[in-house]
Amino acid sequence: AALTVALIHAFRDANNLTSFIRREDVVRLAQRVEHEWRGVRCGILDQGCVVMSKPGALTVLDCAEYQRRFAKADDPTTSTSRGTSATLRRSGSDDTDEETSPQNPLRWFGGDWTPSRHGPSRIDPNVDESGREVSKDFWDDGPDAGSDLPFAVVLAFSGIRKPLTRTGYNDRVDECQRAARLLLDASGRGVPRDVTPLLHMVTREEWTAARDAMEMTSEEILPANLARRARHFFEENQRVANGVRAWRDGDVASFGALVNASGASSVENYECGCEQITALWKIAKNVAGVFGARFSGAGFRGCVVALCEPGRAAMDAAESIAGEYARLYPDLAADAPVIVTRPGRGAFILRNEDQ
Repeated sequence: AALTVALIHAFRDANNLTSFIRREDVVRLAQRVEHEWRGVRCGILDQGCVVMSKPGALTVLDCAEYQRRFAKADDPTTSTSRGTSATLRRSGSDDTDEETSPQNPLRWFGGDWTPSRHGPSRIDPNVDESGREVSKDFWDDGPDAGSDLPFAVVLAFSGIRKPLTRTGYNDRVDECQRAARLLLDASGRGVPRDVTPLLHMVTREEWTAARDAMEMTSEEILPANLARRARHFFEENQRVANGVRAWRDGDVASFGALVNASGASSVENYECGCEQITALWKIAKNVAGVFGARFSGAGFRGCVVALCEPGRAAMDAAESIAGEYARLYPDLAADAPVIVTRPGRGAFILRNEDQ
């Protein structure tokens, strides 16, 4: 995703297309590359983070809204659930979002506010003339933005590099769609013709009713594996909402606990780990100084990301994670670095004068 985004940014800049291809368009184009060229039926998480991230801030991606916006922009008759088409749209020369929706589905929190380990923090939102909250531009931040955050990010690589198309990634996409179809059928609403069923089409009330019926009456609305996939989806969405609240309150410890819960659900409900990366996650989450850890991205290979105490504690945590993982998997140790970093800005063009 990062390489694809970089190439699209370079192409857009070299051809003076910044007023036609906005950041949101870059996200969709990068997703389209994954779908059509690599055969990975991914969402927008990786691409959205690479493009939209802001130093020291929490990026919140509303994927359902994102799909609807692009379907509407491309063609009013396009199904909102397909999520495979890209659009090139003319916008203002300042590359800003002219969407009339009161809430940008790709939004982030930051500005003059950072979380604190010592109690709630206050947010001073940026607002426009009408009082609507708006985002602070990425380029208002200096090179040290985010350096005073009360946490560090530890990236622990597994050394597993197999392509996602050779894992169960696309199978999970199919399973979620099958779960969505069965839940929609059980609700009596069904799935419209030529529409791909997605779990975000199922309301939380419909999921709760189906879950309770399965638990209390043993009614098999969903096979056990599909029920686990749906459980992960709905509980993960709730964790996101809870995580935003914890972040707004500056409660890094509670945010970390939610990260741990997300990691556990990825293993138990979504079943997307492999032996080595699951072991790496267990190591990371139990190391002193770590608030929480989970898989980064798909979870079938790649790395684990951990939220950690800053400073010396983060360095000690990284050393402990690397040592324990090397002890368990010595053949992977040379290709499994553990690094300490901090949240950075979204993708941008680096020119000669900036170096």
